[in-house]
Amino acid sequence: MTSNGTGDYLSPSAIEQMREVCAEATAPAAPRAEADIARFFDGLGLIPPGICDVASWHASPQPGQPSRTLFLGGIGGKL
Repeated sequence: MTSNGTGDYLSPSAIEQMREVCAEATAPAAPRAEADIARFFDGLGLIPPGICDVASWHASPQPGQPSRTLFLGGIGGKL
């Protein structure tokens, strides 16, 4: 399983804010494009729904839920 910040749907200033907020975290932010994240799953079978916004993975959208995708994630297993 992996989840990664993505810059695919954010402005350059929002990406910079993400880096600043996470600069002191145990694992600093390293925004990746969805295609780069997909490479982590090479040779694995993705469990549905595949790579998607982690806030909506197997969840029903809630009123007032943010519409911006900040983190993409997925779960894969050996074929």
